[in-house]
Amino acid sequence: MKNSLLVLLICLICLGFASCKKNSDADPAVSIRVKNTSQYRYDSVYVSTLGGTRAYGPLEAGKSSDYKTFTSAYSTAAIRVVLDGTSWQLTPIDYVGMSPLSAGEYTYAISVVDYGQRRLGLTFEQP
Repeated sequence: MKNSLLVLLICLICLGFASCKKNSDADPAVSIRVKNTSQYRYDSVYVSTLGGTRAYGPLEAGKSSDYKTFTSAYSTAAIRVVLDGTSWQLTPIDYVGMSPLSAGEYTYAISVVDYGQRRLGLTFEQP
């Protein structure tokens, strides 16, 4: 009986250690800011990646936002900008052939390509 309890106790301890995750094994964070490279003030900006959606708020022409953290992102993302009360969308087709970004700080520069057609442009910038 004592041996069975000892084996059970050792198994529980091993299971407890196996389920622990070290901080160094955690997925590194990707920090992304947006830069308004247009001549227009954006009422609000939203960035969606596989790591979630973040709201950046209003952004003046020529200005950059603070960094927001994502668990995963690529060099392109789904972007929604509200400009003059109208929602503008930029949606990537897919991420096939792309590699996820490594931990670090990056910038999505968002431009107005065609105001009449509500077309946005996205340029990826690395430090």
